[in-house]
Amino acid sequence: MEETRILVVDDEPFIRTLLIDLVSDLDLQSDEAENGLAALELLKVKDYHVVLSDIKMPAMGGIELFENALKLNIFTPFIFLTGYSDDEMIIKALRLGAIDFLGKPFLPLELSNVIARTIELGQRRLELMKEIKSPQR
Repeated sequence: MEETRILVVDDEPFIRTLLIDLVSDLDLQSDEAENGLAALELLKVKDYHVVLSDIKMPAMGGIELFENALKLNIFTPFIFLTGYSDDEMIIKALRLGAIDFLGKPFLPLELSNVIARTIELGQRRLELMKEIKSPQR
């Protein structure tokens, strides 16, 4: 069975460590990136079930990362985290297809539930894509 992998993207080392510990407590594997540029390089070479990304980061923010991933036909589900209340960014992320948007500070149980739900949605999405791509009988 394939390992469930999460990509954690945040410019704050403390937040990345907190998120990685949470993912580990859920018995999931994780990789980390300090900004969208580093994350995009990882997305090009590895498959992830979920991306947990901050919105505002130096070099490349979370929304720009999501847009670039979509341009490369990388359809990994995104969950955005942010310490800023920016309705415009929230709307843009959701219109692009983000699964969820959580404010910092977040409750670990709330994030755990969102991750679990997102993994289930991602698995169903993959099943549907396989059905669509398989030849008709």
